[in-house]
Amino acid sequence: MKPIKEEKYVEHDDGHIASNDEVLSLLDKITEVTNSEKGNFVSKQDICKVFKISDSELKITGSREAIRYFLNISNKKYDYILSLNNIDSIDFIRESSYNSDESYLLRFNVIDEETKKILIPGVLSYYDSKKKFLDLYFSMAKYGDFALHHDSKDLILSDISTLRQKASIANKEVKFRFIDDDKENKTYLRGLVGSEGYKNYDNAIVFYIALVKINEFAKQVKSSFRISNMIVTDSKINLFFSEVGTVNISKNISISTGIKVSNSELGDGAAIFKMFYTIHNKQGKSIRVLAQELTKIVHNANVEKINTSLSHLNNFTDYRKDIIAVLKTIEWDKKLTKSDDQVLKLTTIVGHLKIERGFTDRLKEEIKSSEVIKDTFTLLDVLRA
Repeated sequence: MKPIKEEKYVEHDDGHIASNDEVLSLLDKITEVTNSEKGNFVSKQDICKVFKISDSELKITGSREAIRYFLNISNKKYDYILSLNNIDSIDFIRESSYNSDESYLLRFNVIDEETKKILIPGVLSYYDSKKKFLDLYFSMAKYGDFALHHDSKDLILSDISTLRQKASIANKEVKFRFIDDDKENKTYLRGLVGSEGYKNYDNAIVFYIALVKINEFAKQVKSSFRISNMIVTDSKINLFFSEVGTVNISKNISISTGIKVSNSELGDGAAIFKMFYTIHNKQGKSIRVLAQELTKIVHNANVEKINTSLSHLNNFTDYRKDIIAVLKTIEWDKKLTKSDDQVLKLTTIVGHLKIERGFTDRLKEEIKSSEVIKDTFTLLDVLRA
């Protein structure tokens, strides 16, 4: 589904290093909280107390540009902890301008439980928030989809009306994650998460922590990193921190390594720090491969525990040595046939190094593709541009 807002950054030759103030500005984008977080809200002060950028200057090239792109996502995002007592006028409507394959959207008003005053009118579901709403409260996402597919929304509305009379259902509190689309003048429900334990480790916080910890790691191992690529939407982020420089694997092959950081604000999962490497040949072709997970930021962990878990970034050095050593055993320049044991060897290595799912299949498809029409070829021939 198309995001409400998206920005993409690709590194430039003249990328700059962000100042400490620019890095700290990320924490000014922490999602607004409109009612009690019951101790689960993580503030700018909480983060800065443990993850300190002021101790040393940042050394990550491209960080200034990436931060500026990130800050272009300016939609107001805010959370309410609500029960069904705060939800009124539930309906399922067709919305022709909605960029989705679904034919129906959830629509409702947020009201004050005591005064019944409307706080947020006409909220519309986005992403998979309709299914999450139906499942979290009524365990009926599949049934709801089936009924709506057959234009029988009255069945669902009737069941909701009956079930919400039960106190155990009506009083259940869930964190509703809203976003305003000023361009469309609409408020969307982008996600729902459990109200107990979930902390607001959103994209701004994850970006900030990644900069601080990867910077610390780079200084520790006397290396340098740059932000080579970033895709950020209103609710998700993918950051690629590439290590500066390459290592020769063979006469015509080199490898560069890095850390991918990904996060989503739409669920109860985790921010993932995963190693990646890119294989290059001298003809300018390359393929990026995701490998070992290094560590994660679990959304219900406290700040101190997260800081401890991020020490696993130090495993990057050992995984890097392992990958380089294994890839050096491949005969990249040898003329092969489609049944050659070098192809099998590479796909076996892919499994050994815990490579992303689907890479082996992609490699085989490249070998079968019409581009490889010769009887013999080298593994260089199947590297994607």
